[in-house]
Amino acid sequence: MDDIVMEIVQEKFDRKLKEAVDREVKKKVEIATEEVTQQVTQQVTQQVTKQVTQKTKLMDLIALIQKKCIKNKPLSVIADELEAEPNELLPVYNIVFQNPDKSIDELYSMVAK
Repeated sequence: MDDIVMEIVQEKFDRKLKEAVDREVKKKVEIATEEVTQQVTQQVTQQVTKQVTQKTKLMDLIALIQKKCIKNKPLSVIADELEAEPNELLPVYNIVFQNPDKSIDELYSMVAK
């Protein structure tokens, strides 16, 4: 009889222990998942922000060069006005100069290739 009682007590103890362990594991997994999610979200946000910033700067540069090309300004003057080296602006300038009828978005697509 004592063996049966001991078995029942042991089974109950094992079940309670398993439930407690499962709860702790679930909590730890949830915490770890949240931390990883926050880290990944932060990394993706930083990458997207960087990409958008780069795109915006390039589109602004294209717009400025386009306006100056419309006024028939040579590359050397544009570079002076933008305080940049002509060879830095040359690839963008060539595309803008050769495609005066294109929009900024279309020029960006051409330059970004």
